[in-house]
Amino acid sequence: MKASRFEIGLILFCAVIPAQAFFISKVEIDGDEVEYTKGSEARTDMTPDSSTVGINLYVNFILSRWELRIFEYNTGDENLKPGLDVTAGSEISVELFTFPVGNAEYGRSYYINGESLTKFDYDPVINMVKVKFKPTAPALSASYAGGWTASAGMNINFKGTYQNPSEIMYGPPVIVGNFLADDASKGMHPSSSNLMGAMHNFAGIDGELGSFEYYLGSRHAAYEGYDLYNAEAYVDGIQPMYNFSWSQSIPSFTFDLGPTEDIRQYIVLNYNWSAHDIQVGQFPQAPAFTHISAQPGGIQMYWDADTNKSFTLVSYPALGGPTNVVATNLTALGFLDSGVTQTSRFYRLLQE
Repeated sequence: MKASRFEIGLILFCAVIPAQAFFISKVEIDGDEVEYTKGSEARTDMTPDSSTVGINLYVNFILSRWELRIFEYNTGDENLKPGLDVTAGSEISVELFTFPVGNAEYGRSYYINGESLTKFDYDPVINMVKVKFKPTAPALSASYAGGWTASAGMNINFKGTYQNPSEIMYGPPVIVGNFLADDASKGMHPSSSNLMGAMHNFAGIDGELGSFEYYLGSRHAAYEGYDLYNAEAYVDGIQPMYNFSWSQSIPSFTFDLGPTEDIRQYIVLNYNWSAHDIQVGQFPQAPAFTHISAQPGGIQMYWDADTNKSFTLVSYPALGGPTNVVATNLTALGFLDSGVTQTSRFYRLLQE
């Protein structure tokens, strides 16, 4: 039957609704597609029974992230005990869309609570992600003495982790770790605000191993301003001498963050502190004076610094003496101080 104009309008309206939401398009457990997937919910059985496991995608506006969670369907318990359809060693493959929410935010970074990541594909045009990994214990055990809160799955931070444009057309950083998803959040340490790279805060237990894999792409590095091939790992802005190590390599599996993207994997092992930021990238080089001389018009000085930063130049008549602000908002790599009255003066350059 030929549709009326009114009926056509209804059809078009219904067609665009999914583009304003987020949903799971496919889930596989050990290679077998689950029986039920609808919108942001999936479960391993069409008719739930005592072994059914649920996989849901939520939006957490308070923490500015989407949350993919795996749980016992009948009880809602996120401690997945033996006998369920997802057990220790199970491999999960998920395809999902995270369309802009509220203020057109896209995923800025991904944190996966798991191990054995064997696939990650990201399409920035349609904001689709395909990921395959194994959820880690303790979420896959009936109890755990370490004191963790149960939460297996993945976090997709869509705001606040990085000051990126609202539409990022490159692959965001991907972090895989043994810290449960509820124990992972965006960077909190003051040093993270200066880092060019990727960072995440992890609330664990002092002395227990934190194992993390950071996957970073060349386009993200170009935007942030760090060297992908010479990035380093830090804990709260420093590199501890003990109980801390890291290495760089090329991923050995399918990892696609978009066209022309070169990917590097950074493996970080850390036993230090109970709550800390794990950081991979580079910190801006501190500005350093390269030349200073007395000229007829005053004191001429030059320095080596990041050209994308601005600086304040201060002077002191003596070490420890009162501070005199000479100039602010300096973006050039040199300055002539024409207001010199002392026979000696000390200078310091401060990043604004």
